[in-house]
Amino acid sequence: MKFTSLIISTQKITAFALPISASSLINMISSFIAMRFVAQLGPVELAAAALAITTFITIMTVVATSLYAISILVSHYRAQHKTAIEIGKLVKSGFWLAVILAIPATIALCNIEKILALFGENPQLIILTQNYFYFAAASMFPILIISVISQFYSGIGKPKFMLLLTVIGFPLIILFSYGFILGKFGLPKLGLAGVACSAFLVQAIFCICVLTNMYFNKRLKQYEIFSGNLAPNWPLCKTIFMLGMPIGIQFGGELAAMTIAIYFMG
Repeated sequence: MKFTSLIISTQKITAFALPISASSLINMISSFIAMRFVAQLGPVELAAAALAITTFITIMTVVATSLYAISILVSHYRAQHKTAIEIGKLVKSGFWLAVILAIPATIALCNIEKILALFGENPQLIILTQNYFYFAAASMFPILIISVISQFYSGIGKPKFMLLLTVIGFPLIILFSYGFILGKFGLPKLGLAGVACSAFLVQAIFCICVLTNMYFNKRLKQYEIFSGNLAPNWPLCKTIFMLGMPIGIQFGGELAAMTIAIYFMG
């Protein structure tokens, strides 16, 4: 009996975790392919990409993984048999927190050249990264909104939804990256900035499409995410932040060490 229970539990965990892991893997592959496109521009652009992408991923990871608390709290709410409306309030607070966290992240990305200069990076590389960081800063808002949606679906036991979006978005971001980085399909040649521009466009499109789908989805009406009191619930925002920020610091801290090492290499 114990062995059978262990097998069943393992199957449930695998069925839940595999879509999440697969989504992360697909995102990593798309980033690798984009770097291959940048490499075609030359070694200087590739060096600038190493500085820019690692910096962006570190900042994005800190704020995005802080929103992991939403899926944890949604799961707790369901275990406590709280109403769908209460879960909806949690999601609405998550949206507000995402916007709040996106603001300092955006400001940091728009001024990151000062940090690079402080580490004594080559001025030519810093110039090449500036447009990348501007697009990356703009992408923080849709990225964090989608993170909230992803955590909501994971919390209600539907992680496959975001895997589906990732699979659909994979060819789109590859095509956009190829077009904007190298100036193909009649698109402007943005070089390194094309990586962030492509990600911004795909994330923005997906954010609008997913929010629209959620708004008209009859099964989600019970959560009242887009109705009722839309004002921020500050105690809930604080709860999400206090639970999620240690997660963000843990994930981001490990990446920050690698990023600083790359700064020294530069």
